[in-house]
Amino acid sequence: MSETIWDANVRPARRIGEGTWQLIAASLSLLFGLFCIRWAPLLAFEAAAALALLALCIARPFTGLLAALALTLGLDQIGISTNGPIELDPFTEKTHFFVNLNSVARLPGFYLNFMEVMLVTCWLSWSVRRLKAGTLQWRGGALALPLAILGLALVAAVMRGVATGGLWKIALWSTRGLFQLIIVYLLAAHMMESRSQVRALFWTIIGALIFRALMALYHLGVIFKFSLESVDSVTTHEEGIFFASMLLFWMVLQIYRAEPAQRRTLAVLLPLFVIAFIAAKRRAAMVALICAIPYLLMIVDWRRARRLLMAGFLALPLLLVYTVAFWNSTSTVALPVALVRSLFVAGQVGRMETSNLYRLVENEILTSRIRQSPLTGLGFGHVFVYGRRTIVDESGKTMATDLAVSTFPLAHYIAHNQILWLWAMGGLLLFGAFWFFVTFAVAHGTRLVRTLQTPYFKAVALLVTLLVCMQMLVSYGDQQLTEYRTMVYLGLLLGTMVRLPAIERQEALQGGSASK
Repeated sequence: MSETIWDANVRPARRIGEGTWQLIAASLSLLFGLFCIRWAPLLAFEAAAALALLALCIARPFTGLLAALALTLGLDQIGISTNGPIELDPFTEKTHFFVNLNSVARLPGFYLNFMEVMLVTCWLSWSVRRLKAGTLQWRGGALALPLAILGLALVAAVMRGVATGGLWKIALWSTRGLFQLIIVYLLAAHMMESRSQVRALFWTIIGALIFRALMALYHLGVIFKFSLESVDSVTTHEEGIFFASMLLFWMVLQIYRAEPAQRRTLAVLLPLFVIAFIAAKRRAAMVALICAIPYLLMIVDWRRARRLLMAGFLALPLLLVYTVAFWNSTSTVALPVALVRSLFVAGQVGRMETSNLYRLVENEILTSRIRQSPLTGLGFGHVFVYGRRTIVDESGKTMATDLAVSTFPLAHYIAHNQILWLWAMGGLLLFGAFWFFVTFAVAHGTRLVRTLQTPYFKAVALLVTLLVCMQMLVSYGDQQLTEYRTMVYLGLLLGTMVRLPAIERQEALQGGSASK
């Protein structure tokens, strides 16, 4: 009995390039492009780039998806805030990639940004091609049910918030990142079909994060002369988790001796990513990376875990000497120790201690809100602060429960601790749906690490599983679930992970057919 095997080298798009459905997809996609450039005050370069990107999304949907990911990782959603004597203003902050089209164009009610336009265009072009070729089918993947429940819980929380007087735009802003995660997951789960695509995805990630790491190195070395004592960070908040993921990716590739080209590239770039990770000064990301190691040891088989433990024991004396030597130092070399120390040692002077107090106040408020309405929550679009309680930072500036010291425009609506914040705003239904998704994703990823046979796929599944755990740890102390960049990144990796078993089976069938 013969079996029909999907050949990734066959490009059905070429056969239907002049088809009616393809023309409809092109017309609708170009219409989005006109929305971006006809009324919006964009630079000429941005207008030309927008048309080129939309044409790419139409002609090569998967390549367009990778381009959208590269731009998402490479550009800034929110600017870099150093809170120091020099504020950075790189060109990556000045683009309109993440800006709603209704705010830069006369398009009332049109809340899509250009990143989302690219994603919609890729989805539409890919779907039309498959529909015309008769190969369109639903591929929700293993996480479809948990994400569907999460999406329904988010919609219910938004509706409750708006129905009780919450602001629609704030509710949209608050939940948009999680909705993007769901949509991008579905895109990857449908479009990822071969090992070469998985490899291309990670080359795209590596390339985009090399750019961001070089930018961090330039800020650190040229602008601040390798001194971070007077600044909070030289990167955006999200990049701590991005750089940490590259360090982990190199580690898991080493464990499984997989994908030599990517493994060697990351080995050469390791010092750059380490410096960028330290320069990000994200304490939560550093703690998350440290906490990921024990779970990594539990997932991998004993033979590999034993090698890691031996390497760890050999490195432990050096780590202890470094920690003791720089425990009270304020130099840039001692920054990792200072960041971890600031989490556990109270009474320190400086912005780290102020940041700790700020988050403690927020957590107290969120806990009170949860007790006030544990089942239904406040609903998105409402402020979560109330009452008056003040603390004073090292400069004598007053900080109150209305969070007046914060410069973040949505500080009254979006908290740093986004785990408690989800419960406070969405109630037990949203909180339960969110953790059902998270635990299901971790359990499924762990199973894949144990059952997949391809070393590269095992490494990818292990990376994604660890990244989910790290993302939750970081989200407990920093705004991550509302950031587009982190949610798109995580959604694409999750969608890729659930496709790995099917790709592995496809390669096995192709290998068996070739041997016959």
